[in-house]
Amino acid sequence: MAFVHIVLQGKGGVGKTLVATVLAQYIQDSHKNDGRLLAFDADPVNSAFSTYRRFRAQTLDMLPDGTVNLSDVNQMIDAALGHCGDVVIDIGPALFIPLANRLADGSIVRPLESQGWNVMVHSVVAGGSAQLETLEGLGRTIHSLPPGVPIVVWLNEFFGPIIAPDRHSFKEMKVYTSNLHRYAGLVQIPNKDPATFGTDLRQMLEKRRTFAEVIADADTRIMTRQRLTLMRNELYRQLDAILPTGLSME
Repeated sequence: MAFVHIVLQGKGGVGKTLVATVLAQYIQDSHKNDGRLLAFDADPVNSAFSTYRRFRAQTLDMLPDGTVNLSDVNQMIDAALGHCGDVVIDIGPALFIPLANRLADGSIVRPLESQGWNVMVHSVVAGGSAQLETLEGLGRTIHSLPPGVPIVVWLNEFFGPIIAPDRHSFKEMKVYTSNLHRYAGLVQIPNKDPATFGTDLRQMLEKRRTFAEVIADADTRIMTRQRLTLMRNELYRQLDAILPTGLSME
């Protein structure tokens, strides 16, 4: 069972590329299809995903008028259909609306599903000042997707707790309770001590390195290695509970 994972959020700087890299690592570290990964970076402004050498992400550019070239989208779909393994597509804020429109009209989902592929969309909800905008982005994503496309919500409380003015948690918010049938699951991005875990994660991301690369590096301090291993395993366990058994770590 092959999956195309689409990471989609209209708000930048909230951990979207982190989600894409975790998904890519999870796939590469799995034993399904020998961990073969096909990656696309559709964030022409940031393009962080494509700077990770391990993923070899192909880029999808934006036209001068702010739209996306349909032939580029078709080439991306063709490449996915010809790939033996899972696919991760990181869509940046600049292409959120044009590609969300392509998702809505079925021009991306239908060709993939007709060939036996499963499409899953991942959206980030962040706390703090980004909470309202990311919740709105999730709402737009839900309404733009064909009904059968499952959504995974990644909860990122690095910028603050995700909590409504009435003190309700995300699971008590209307965007969740009214759309339970649309969600494949939730992933809580570990929010641990920012002076230790936070620093380790930030440095890893800034250097465009993966968990495996940092953990295997002989120059990595023992405590840093242990903290990153704990964080990776915590994320992987949550993905194990959402994704098909064939993608689980052994």
